[in-house]
Amino acid sequence: LGLLYLRRSKFAAAADEFAAAIRSDPRLVEAYLDLARAEALMGKPSEAIAVLEEGARNNPSSAFLRTALEQARGEGER
Repeated sequence: LGLLYLRRSKFAAAADEFAAAIRSDPRLVEAYLDLARAEALMGKPSEAIAVLEEGARNNPSSAFLRTALEQARGEGER
C-alpha cells in the first residue's frame, strides 16, 4: 500500500504505511528505504537520514541501508 501511495505522490500516507511496517517488524530493510524516500520527497532530508540511521542500527548487516545512508548524508552536504 505504501508503494501505491508513493506512486500517487501521497507521500505522507506512504510514510505512515512504511512506519507501520517498521513497527511491525524492524528488520524490514525495504520499509526503511521507502520511508526515507517518502521523507525526502516531502522535503525532509534530515528525517530521511534519521530513518536510515535507525534502520542501520536495527539491521547492522544491511549493505543497502549503509549505502543509502552514505548517499543521503552526501546529498545533505551539497
